[in-house]
Amino acid sequence: MTTLNDTRLKAIRVINNIITLKANVANRCPMSRAELEVELPRLESIKKWAIENGQLTTIKLYLVQKTWGRSLQFQAREVAAFFNN
Repeated sequence: MTTLNDTRLKAIRVINNIITLKANVANRCPMSRAELEVELPRLESIKKWAIENGQLTTIKLYLVQKTWGRSLQFQAREVAAFFNN
């Protein structure tokens, strides 16, 4: 049985992967586009899970407080905006 922390860590890994894939697509990497299309629908289920389990604020804080660097900051803002709506 997975705990709340395990599930939250898995969700954060998926979010990090999506942000990286978005940056790769922005840099015109064709291989990342297909993988991103598979991963993007998972964001909706992560948001739903976070709302149901009281973890939405934790994920929002993670996205805001993490230092993304210049190459990922714009994609991280897009994903953060998704969780803010």
